[in-house]
Amino acid sequence: MQVKKFAGRDMREALFNIKKEIGLDAVIMQVKTDIHKGIFGLYAGKGVEVVVCVDADIVDYAPKAAMAPRGVVTYSMPKFRKTISSPMPKAADKPVAAGDLNTLRDDISWIKRSLGSISRKNEIPQASGIPEELKDTYLYLLEEEVVDDLAREILKKAQAELTPEQIKSRTDIKEYLRRYIGSLGKTCEPINDNAGSPVRVAFVGPTGVGKTTTIAKLAAEFSLVKKKKVSVITIDTYRIAAVEQIKTYMDILSIPLEVVVSPDQMSQAIARQAKSDIILIDTAGRSHKNSEHLIELNEFIKAAAPDEVHLVLASTTNYKAAMDMIEKFSAIPIKKIIFTKLDEAVNFGLVISVMAKVDKAFSYVTFGQSVPDDIQPADAGKLAGMFLEHYPHV
Repeated sequence: MQVKKFAGRDMREALFNIKKEIGLDAVIMQVKTDIHKGIFGLYAGKGVEVVVCVDADIVDYAPKAAMAPRGVVTYSMPKFRKTISSPMPKAADKPVAAGDLNTLRDDISWIKRSLGSISRKNEIPQASGIPEELKDTYLYLLEEEVVDDLAREILKKAQAELTPEQIKSRTDIKEYLRRYIGSLGKTCEPINDNAGSPVRVAFVGPTGVGKTTTIAKLAAEFSLVKKKKVSVITIDTYRIAAVEQIKTYMDILSIPLEVVVSPDQMSQAIARQAKSDIILIDTAGRSHKNSEHLIELNEFIKAAAPDEVHLVLASTTNYKAAMDMIEKFSAIPIKKIIFTKLDEAVNFGLVISVMAKVDKAFSYVTFGQSVPDDIQPADAGKLAGMFLEHYPHV
């Protein structure tokens, strides 16, 4: 067993170095920040130092000492308890081929989880009032960014519903968490494309959350898979090349696109597309802190008179900001919520927290940029599986 120190300009660089030399099984023991290096060190100014524990067998796969990066110090610790069971070969330093993309995604996910866990450890409150046998679960919920009051509520219900023997069992607690999250499935409801003709669906939200790409995915789904007659209307004339982006998608799909710049034009465009089965309405990203922009957006929504309005949020948003966005955008008649960028999220506690706290249906989740793929109807059971993926083993 060995302990190794890795230095970097920031935490991300240090973790990349760890992954490159050791693999995904490194156990982070200690992190020191604001470390200073001189001109003969790895970097100048402030940085970080990460201490990791590695199995001796893993080191055999790592580069030889002469090839080790500068700034890495090793020393033996023979009495340290063995915590790693299988070696992880070092990734080759070559361009990533198509077949290696899944491995690359796993690597990035590991780094994101490590960064998120480290940044939150100092923020975890005292587990006061939590039974000893549930403290590990409580900390897991917090590290997965479930809000504290919800984490306590979940465990309080577990105490009421489970026997003392089940509470001591991680298997039973994990299954309880799966059932609890699955029970939120009543809030999962995709677009009702049989509500009339045409069904009008508007999408609103802040900038950068992926509204346009989401609409393109849904347009492809309804047109190519469900064989619906689809049309798209956009009012997103604020972003540079925004119209060109969605026009490119619609041209490929042979779906008509209307561009409108006023509420009057919106009403006219809706009337022209009256023979469509479904009309998807793209809007410009708006800051939830700008009340004037929200009022302007609401005028377009009133003119469109949609059957459904979906608020699009990124799963990379923090809980406080997400709840603030939901509150402010509720000035518009929001019916459902879409969470995008699940592939970029460190964890899924935000989605679980919002599902439990907000009285609105969840319609879809997206997890990549590929059109028409990388979108699915929201499914609480699948979200539970993703959320519990890293729950401690028995």
